[in-house]
Amino acid sequence: DKDLESYWGKRRKVAVIQKRKFAKPGRHEFNLFAGAIPNDAYVNYLALGLNYTYHLSEFFGLELTGSWLKGFNTNLSDGIKSAVAGTTQTFNIIQLEKLMLVAHLSAVFSFIHGKVSILKANLSHFDLYMLAGGGISYYQDSEQAPTIATGGVRPLGNIGLGFKFFLNNWFGLRLEYRQYITKNTDGIANPSLISLGVGFFTKGSEG
Repeated sequence: DKDLESYWGKRRKVAVIQKRKFAKPGRHEFNLFAGAIPNDAYVNYLALGLNYTYHLSEFFGLELTGSWLKGFNTNLSDGIKSAVAGTTQTFNIIQLEKLMLVAHLSAVFSFIHGKVSILKANLSHFDLYMLAGGGISYYQDSEQAPTIATGGVRPLGNIGLGFKFFLNNWFGLRLEYRQYITKNTDGIANPSLISLGVGFFTKGSEG
């Protein structure tokens, strides 16, 4: 077998593809991530979160996610105030609430998964996946308007697209985009989360 692999490797100038070493069915995944929500005009958010995934098969999994968000006011309101300064117009912007927590359950579908060779020495695996689900969001009352209680718990939906790269049988990296759909004081909000995380996997049947 070694002679045969060496023969065809020389003729084709590539190594023979090996059997997939990383199997997901029945395994538990824990992922710690950090990210940002940059698409709010008045508040930018930094996020820290944790999710847990149970892999039913190579293609399907169930994921539970929770994340904490810290909001920072942008310079937009100050810029608007500066633009009308010195005129007869008066302008005031009050941020009534900020997104603070999200939690949701999602179905994960890995529609592309495969393996790549690194320097013809090691074989690593990757997944390209989609997800969708629902949960809750929590808005905290802003310090700018402490007497106006607008915050609270609201329903939340989310869809997303992500890429996982498995460095070995128990550790990997994860890049993800999530589109949230929830409600705020202005109506429907669509915060977009871009995150990078590290994942840890429990031992599977193949080690």
